[in-house]
Amino acid sequence: MVGPTATAIFHRSPLWLQDAATSAYGWKLRRARYGGEHGSALAKLAESDYASADALDRLQNGLLRETVGQAIKNVPYYRDKIRLDDEDVRSLRVEQLHNAFPPLPKTIVREQPARFCSEAVKAPMIIHTSGSTGSPLPVATTKIAIQHNYAFFARFLNWHGVSPFDESATFAGRMFVGPKRESQRQWRRNAAMHDTLYSSYHLTNDNIPDYVREMERRQPRYIDAYPSSIYRIASFIESEGIVHNIRPRVIITSSETLLSQQRELVERVFACPVRDQYGSAEMAGFFAECERGHLHIASEYGIVEIVDSQGTPLPPGQLGHLCLTGFINPAMPLIRYLIGDTARLSLRACDCGRASPVVDSIEGRTDDIIVTPTGRHVGRLDPAFKGVVGVKESQIVQTTVDRVVVKIVRDNSRNFDPAGLIENLQERLDKEMKISIEFVSAIPRETNGKFRSVKSMLAIGTD
Repeated sequence: MVGPTATAIFHRSPLWLQDAATSAYGWKLRRARYGGEHGSALAKLAESDYASADALDRLQNGLLRETVGQAIKNVPYYRDKIRLDDEDVRSLRVEQLHNAFPPLPKTIVREQPARFCSEAVKAPMIIHTSGSTGSPLPVATTKIAIQHNYAFFARFLNWHGVSPFDESATFAGRMFVGPKRESQRQWRRNAAMHDTLYSSYHLTNDNIPDYVREMERRQPRYIDAYPSSIYRIASFIESEGIVHNIRPRVIITSSETLLSQQRELVERVFACPVRDQYGSAEMAGFFAECERGHLHIASEYGIVEIVDSQGTPLPPGQLGHLCLTGFINPAMPLIRYLIGDTARLSLRACDCGRASPVVDSIEGRTDDIIVTPTGRHVGRLDPAFKGVVGVKESQIVQTTVDRVVVKIVRDNSRNFDPAGLIENLQERLDKEMKISIEFVSAIPRETNGKFRSVKSMLAIGTD
């Protein structure tokens, strides 16, 4: 965590010094994330990567019993709330978890975070969630937990032939420029990780050509980006007819819902696969796309349930709330944690050879779901834009129970048919839903730099 004084000094410093400071901080993070037990954790993950379903089941049950036993013994919240004796814990199985623990809303953790901290972990590290709803959550953790967390990320990269230490480009919610330095380049260099950090806040028509030229110069083996950021760059490259020689092996996306039209355009422009991953600062769950494009649950990381509003597990194929139980963070174990996102478990297994379960899709935050006048919850709406031309960027905002506003940034090189888009949306929403189009010059990002393609103003979320 960098304080406001250090940030102000950073913004007033010359660019070479900002690059040096970024690299120095990068060395610190490299040691914290990839030192210590990281290597041994990554080796163990390589061993279990192609384990059988039975082997993963045995592994999960063992990790569950260890996590629950330590939580009941050392964490005040579970010690007071859960009535399981030693024999109950020793016989506990994954499929019984929902009977032993009620679902845990994020609001409870946010209101009393100290009650979820293990008394067995002395002097834990404190990190924070990004706080997309305006209230970051403090998360207690350990150095070893962070190293294990990044072992899962490294395994994911290895699936696609790259390493965390390869040349890379990262687009995320960073502000590199002070108030009087708007003309400066909008990226900084982290030499410790061979990474160039680009600001997602400054993706303008004036700046994107500079971003493209710098990526051509650096030739990243992989790009790590918010979907909306890399999509914005790819859209500009295609619409302007820019010929480039950026040739990454893979593009990694996270932190936002990856839409189908975003994936298609980015893969076309950069001539490489886009692979999505899902994780969180709470270290409660980790999903990653394999070479075949299926999103696998990391069984060694934790248990994933898809549940209804009462916390009852739903069968594969049904949309529900993500309910996560993490194994890797003993400082703050979260059991049946409602993280605030929605998803569907897949009905099919993956043919990549991995037996870990597959998630069909992560639909987005609970407050990114449209609730129709008849009470239906509608998730991903990106298929409504299929075949619609003239749209550079869009956001669907539900303002009342019977009204949505579609904000459109137009691509002036093509014709836009609002009636066609409204018809597509009307097919997916109730006829009683009033749909209007609003043309805007830009769609603002959230305070953490993320972009929400669907945004509900109704108080329906768990967060």
